[in-house]
Amino acid sequence: MRRIGDISNDKCKGFTLIEVLVVLIIMGFFLAMMPRLFTGHDAQERFDETRQRMLEIKKALLGSPGAYVNGQRQFGGYITDMGSLPGLNRDGQTESLWNKGSLIPWEYRKNSKIWMGWRGPYIEETLDNVLKDGWGNPFKFIKGLSAAEDLEDGDMKIKSLGADGKEGGLEYDQDIEFVIRETEYMGAVAGQIGFGEGNAGNVEVKIFYPSSGIETSEVIEGVDEEGCFRFEKGATGLGEADLNIPSGVRRIVVSAAGLRKELIFCVEPTGNWLGTIRLE
Repeated sequence: MRRIGDISNDKCKGFTLIEVLVVLIIMGFFLAMMPRLFTGHDAQERFDETRQRMLEIKKALLGSPGAYVNGQRQFGGYITDMGSLPGLNRDGQTESLWNKGSLIPWEYRKNSKIWMGWRGPYIEETLDNVLKDGWGNPFKFIKGLSAAEDLEDGDMKIKSLGADGKEGGLEYDQDIEFVIRETEYMGAVAGQIGFGEGNAGNVEVKIFYPSSGIETSEVIEGVDEEGCFRFEKGATGLGEADLNIPSGVRRIVVSAAGLRKELIFCVEPTGNWLGTIRLE
């Protein structure tokens, strides 16, 4: 007769050495793979965060181009208010997006009869005055003509150096670039003047706009026989001025032979035809 303490049950037997080794191998495999899986997921999140921050900077500069209220185009952003790209501080950062400094404040200008000036902050202020990518590395801002960076005069490039914080690289170490072209915030302005016979040479067309927040104007003196005028980069003919106008609410004044007419309108970067402005 067997005692209770001597009774054994196969179900209560421990793992064999082979079973333990198999479990350890499987666990080791998953432990080895986990850092790669988490690293890849983390890198993608940081990449996405970097792109999102670039879009936020673009919005701070250009506003929301597609925004309309009651059918009226709504302008906003640093360039619309100031009329030009922000400068770079000694660290190469667009500090004026969140720090007014000595810039001219947003106010109504009696001469041009439009509002202009700094009305930021246009982007959330940073603790150390540096805009950083998803990896915590400073964004690089490159302005103006540069063949190496494929930039024209008036363009700006926002660049992240990727996960490694160095130029070049592959996969998540690769540089991430975002370019804002001058054509996205500047536009040509053209129209036709209806005037009395013989006044073509006496017609003056004056346009008001901000440049670095400063009230600025450009004058075209004289138009062709058809009364056409044009403000556009590269234009040099009769009745033309070689410059584009920053997007936003602007004012134009036309005068000839004691007659005068003014128009306040919105400049779009795609080009602007004001139609016929009659002085008769």
